[in-house]
Amino acid sequence: MGLFQSLARFFGQMGAVADLARADEVAKLVPKDAKYVTAGLIAVLADVRAFNGGEAGAGRYGRDLSYLPRGMGQETALLVLAAETLRVIDKQGCRWSCAVGDILALDGHRRSGFLVMTRGREGLAASQQTPVETPPGTEFRTVTGMTNIFSGWDRVLAPFGVEQYF
Repeated sequence: MGLFQSLARFFGQMGAVADLARADEVAKLVPKDAKYVTAGLIAVLADVRAFNGGEAGAGRYGRDLSYLPRGMGQETALLVLAAETLRVIDKQGCRWSCAVGDILALDGHRRSGFLVMTRGREGLAASQQTPVETPPGTEFRTVTGMTNIFSGWDRVLAPFGVEQYF
């Protein structure tokens, strides 16, 4: 892939994040009982530990999660907490979900994002998340102000015993 194609892909993804974060899109996709919602680039990983090089906190610092190789399946999506379930929702619907009780850790040993480690093999590579527009009549929260690499997800998931590694 040449420089022009790389730049076109990068800026196209960023535009797609802003489009998905619009109130009308959020209203169509997010469950009514949502508690926290962000938007960004997310890859569902079949084996998050293999990607990380070990358990949460054990992997080396490195790879920028805002621009993964095309074959990793990184897509523009919403990250949603609803009914004690973490979900990845894109314009086609929910493409991944996990009960929060099965989420072990958030690993921030990467640039521009974090990994979601679960009890199973699957997990997520999430780029730095951005706020979404809040549709009228909804009560969920979204990232606000300056935050750490976890975009507020560390505070939201902490009551469920989810550990964080920086």
